[in-house]
Order: sequence, then structure tokens, then C-alpha cells
Amino acid sequence: MHTEVQHRRNRISQLRAARGVGKGLTEPGHNLGDDDPLVIVERAALTKQDAELARLKRLEEQHGARRRVLAALVNAAETWIKTASASMKIAMYPVEPSQLKKGESIADAVERLRRRGRELQADLDRVRAAPWPSALARERMRAQIASMAEAGRPLAHHLVDHGEPVAFATRSIPARVLNVAPEAIAFSEIPDTLALLAWLHQDELIRRLDAEIDTTADDANALDADQRRHAEAEILADRLSIEREEAELCWQQATDGGPISLRLDLAPEALLGVTLIPEQG
Repeated sequence: MHTEVQHRRNRISQLRAARGVGKGLTEPGHNLGDDDPLVIVERAALTKQDAELARLKRLEEQHGARRRVLAALVNAAETWIKTASASMKIAMYPVEPSQLKKGESIADAVERLRRRGRELQADLDRVRAAPWPSALARERMRAQIASMAEAGRPLAHHLVDHGEPVAFATRSIPARVLNVAPEAIAFSEIPDTLALLAWLHQDELIRRLDAEIDTTADDANALDADQRRHAEAEILADRLSIEREEAELCWQQATDGGPISLRLDLAPEALLGVTLIPEQG
């Protein structure tokens, strides 16, 4: 097609060139104007060929994109199979054919399922971004401050037992050494003033942090660890079910002679129509 288009362009140039042999032309020019019927016919033919060439290019790009998606899906499926637990068995998971709504095509149904999948992903994002209950925040804060206070407790028994100075908590600080080759890392010990502060003013620090937690708490939307796990598991199960339907429709469309329009991020279980079950024995 590229050769035919180039020949057509050369032909138009030949028709419009001055009489004689024009630059790059192998035959004498015809000195025809743009309004000459012969030039008009050739230009119309060139326009059709350009349109067809653009169409073929688009198809080639679409097919190339689909091949890349399929290759990535195959790779993901192989990785999933290889990394499956040895205590689990891969079994077929029959999926009931999705019921199309009145007047709905397979492509429309696939898009409807994908919209639902995006809604479920938004739900999952909200669950994972949900705040923690203020009671749990206070519990963790108190444990953190108690740990810091204990770490910052000065050791006076050295003074009592041996007449040595009171030992205060220190912490190690890494630092890059740039004037040597190869570059090195050095460590220095500095007083752990934050731990000492927690030991000195533990109750006041907790009181002030309680006030900060009250200011930022959002218990109406908060979820604890169990609630997060339950909500995530429920959403992920719904999403996998939707993806199974979507994959089944895509394979059905391909069987009917349509394009394979599988998504790049489709779950391997949905793509293969399988599930993991515990190995017996």
C-alpha cells in the first residue's frame, strides 16, 4: 500500500510538472493545472488510498496493542501458576454465562461490568484509606510513649554501685563519609533527648497527644483491623466475581469472531477460569 500511494503521488507530480523532465521524474511533465480532470481524478484516488493506509495503520496499532496485552496476561498467568502455594490445587471454576440486558451487546455488557469493577476499586480504596478508631490510636500512642519513656530512663545504679556517672540513653546516628574512596558510612552516638523527655513528662505528653487525637479523630468513618480485613475480603470477592463474568464474555466475543478485548489487569484466576482449593490428604 505504501508503494501504491507513493506511485500515485509521483503520478500527480508528473501531471503537474512543466513540460520536460522535472526533478526526480522519469517522464516528461504534462504541465496540467490543479483543476484538470486528470489531476482531480488522481487526487481523489490518492485521498482514498491515504484513508485506507491510515485505516490499516490504525488496525496494525490496535492489533499490536492487543498482542502486547495478551503477552502480558500470559506472563501474569504463568507467574500466578508458578507462585501458587504447594498446598493448594488449581481447579476449574465454571462461570454461569452473564445475562445480557435487553438490547445490550457483549461489548456493552463488558463495559458495564468494568464500570462496576471501577466502583468496587473505589470502595476498596476508601476502605484502605479509612481512619483508625480514636480508642485504638490512643492505645497505640500510650504504648509508644511508654516504650520511649522506658528507653529514656537514666541508669543511676552505676552511680550507687560504682560511683560512676549516671548513664543517659543515647541513639546511633549514621552519616556519609564523602572524603574517602569508596564512600563510607560512619556512626556517632548522641543523647536521646526525645526518650529522656518522654521519661520526664510522660503523663503530660500523653495528655497533650490525647487532645491532638481528639482534634483529628473521625470515628464515624473509622475501621479497626478486623473491619478492614472483612470489608477488603468482601470487596475483593465481588471484584473477582465481576472479572470472571467479564472474562467469560470476552472469550465468548472472541469465539463469535470478534476481537479479544481482555484487560491488562484482569485477575489470572478470571482469565483462566480457575480457582485455588486446598490439596486433599
